[in-house]
Amino acid sequence: MALGIVLWPTPPGVLLAIGVGIAAQVLLEKWRPAAMRSPGTHAKADWASRGPTPATLHGHAGAQDRRIGGVGEIGMGGPSYWTLLLRDGALLHGVCSAVHDLDGGRLRIALGQTRHGNPLLVYDVAAACIHVLESIQDGRTPDALFRDACADPVGHAGPVRAACVRAARTIALHTVLGLRVPRADHPHAPAERLVRPLRDGRVLQAQLLLPADLRGAADPERLLAHPPYELQLDGRPAGLHVHALQEVHESARGECVVLAGVQLDAGGGAVDGLWHVLYRERWHAVLGHALRPCDGGGSYMPYFLQPQEIGDAGALCFELSTCAFGPEGQLPSEPAPPVVELPVSWQPAPLRLATDANRIRFELPQG
Repeated sequence: MALGIVLWPTPPGVLLAIGVGIAAQVLLEKWRPAAMRSPGTHAKADWASRGPTPATLHGHAGAQDRRIGGVGEIGMGGPSYWTLLLRDGALLHGVCSAVHDLDGGRLRIALGQTRHGNPLLVYDVAAACIHVLESIQDGRTPDALFRDACADPVGHAGPVRAACVRAARTIALHTVLGLRVPRADHPHAPAERLVRPLRDGRVLQAQLLLPADLRGAADPERLLAHPPYELQLDGRPAGLHVHALQEVHESARGECVVLAGVQLDAGGGAVDGLWHVLYRERWHAVLGHALRPCDGGGSYMPYFLQPQEIGDAGALCFELSTCAFGPEGQLPSEPAPPVVELPVSWQPAPLRLATDANRIRFELPQG
């Protein structure tokens, strides 16, 4: 699916935002068995999904600190902050300065950026933790202690360690795929293989597409947060990708299967959220959100699809809902317009579908 504001289909409460696009997935060569054959491409959309390449997984390996991801800002025009991947794999978030070493590199310090000021971030390498200092007992501000420590790293290792005892919070780290990340956020490494039996005896599987060490990846944090998997059916690659196998919907006799998937770019990042559909031994794709038609002045508000009825004869029903947030949290879903457009893989033009009580219905190709 898509974003600037878009979320791809995932279980309730696990919607994930990513950038906008209209595309979907990869499709297998004609010589492959019919059970694994995927839809072709057409002029209106590119449904090819490209998994991560060796260059994006290993091309940035080195012993230097580097920025990863984008640069954030507080308000229009800053101040700015970013994420640093340190040479040992530790991630420092919300940083607005270079990193400086104290005590022979045993402590690494940087200034952070928040709406409430500039905390001092102290990474204790041996203890595998990050101390966030918002106030200093001796009356100095965190940024003043940072400047003093940078000017006299030998003399300030002790005062910085002493200040860590009264840190506003301490973040415990552990190593996952070569990265030192908060244990609370990433308690386990992604599973190497996911398995989901289907009611007709077939088995969906997903194989992790990440190496044992992510430090050389272009954006390792994004890959760890949303690990890419190659989808397989009965052990054979489908040429499709998923982030999980948690949301799988089957028809009564299992002749039609709908599961949450994703289109990937060459870096392994999500381009769009999809619904992968297996019907009559062929894979199809449905974009994870529909849009109001733009003829006559439309809207770019995405209406996200959630499967409601899956028919053995290929008739599908999806519920439409919006996802937006205000000061008080998530806003109620907006009613769907009378007509929406939905890109699909089996024809060049999007389906144009009438809505009924925030639901749409359509049928898969029978050929």
